[in-house]
Formats: sequence, structure tokens, C-alpha cells
Amino acid sequence: GIMLVVPLELAITPMRVLQDPFLGPECRALFEEGDVDDRFLMMLFLTVERLRKGSLWKPYLDMLPTTFGNTLWFSEEELQELRGTNLYRATELQKKSLLNLYETKVEDLAKKLLNLDGDSEIEVCFEDFLCFLEPCFEYSNASFLCIS
Repeated sequence: GIMLVVPLELAITPMRVLQDPFLGPECRALFEEGDVDDRFLMMLFLTVERLRKGSLWKPYLDMLPTTFGNTLWFSEEELQELRGTNLYRATELQKKSLLNLYETKVEDLAKKLLNLDGDSEIEVCFEDFLCFLEPCFEYSNASFLCIS
């Protein structure tokens, strides 16, 4: 049976991101250019909203985990134990790809959005972005955060 019903206005969806009065215009421009997909929009939105002091979503987002058990979160020592395996190489490639995405699209945009809101002293880091990778990819199949 149904365990929980959440009203659509309380759901964080790609459409909500595009319609958001604060983030929407920038996100719509990126989306229309074809540079980003729904999951990227969700990760950007969640990253910025967790950092924004005045965010409606901040109390909820602050309760979510900030690290996960997959290899992207392994320490350098833990990762070295995988050296020579396909998982090590896949992790290195994925980290490199995500870091490139963060550096080329997320970092400056997140800073810009936070500055617009008067949160210029807040530093955005790669881990802020990365912490929403797992929920946006894993839970999307469970109709959680990332389904519009």
C-alpha cells in the first residue's frame, strides 16, 4: 500500500528548478542550450539551496547525508587498495569527469547564484556538488528526488 504521499508543491523536481524564481532563469538558459540534463539541474539546485542561508529547502537538505559509501568517497589510501582493478580506473575516470563538470559549469554558476542572494562569503566546493550525485542517480529509479 501507499506509505507516504507528498504534495507536488513539496517535491523537488526538474520542473520546479526551471520555475524557481531565484535559480530558474539561469537553469532555463542552460537547459535550452542543451548543455545540461534534468539530473544536472537537480544537482545544481540542491547544491545551491543547501548553501543558501535563506533557502526554504535548507533545513531539509541539511538533514541529508553529505557522504556516501561508493568509491567516489574513498580516501586516497582506500582507493589505492583498488589499484590495478577496473573499479579503480572507473572511479578515477568518473572523478575526473565530475570534477571537469564542476569546474566548467557548476563552480562559477553556483558562486554567481549565491552572490545574487547576498551569500558571497559562502565557498562552494566540489564535495558540495558531489554529495547530490548519489541521490539524484540512485533515487531517480525509486521516484524520489529526481523524477519530474
